[in-house]
Amino acid sequence: MRFPHKVKFDKDRYHQIGEMARWCYARYGSLSLNFNDGGTWRWDTVFGNTVFAFNKEQDAVLFTLRWV
Repeated sequence: MRFPHKVKFDKDRYHQIGEMARWCYARYGSLSLNFNDGGTWRWDTVFGNTVFAFNKEQDAVLFTLRWV
């Protein structure tokens, strides 16, 4: 599964990533470590740019309403 619903942040929001990840963990459970473990969400940061990705559209919408 490829986590089709993505929310992207640039370097300006890097200081909030930990808080965002804790928020997701509290609502969706453990993050997914790979594409095939059945997780519901994950995040990746490269050079300060971060992508939170979700399997379910409604999870991405709730995240967006809270953080964007």
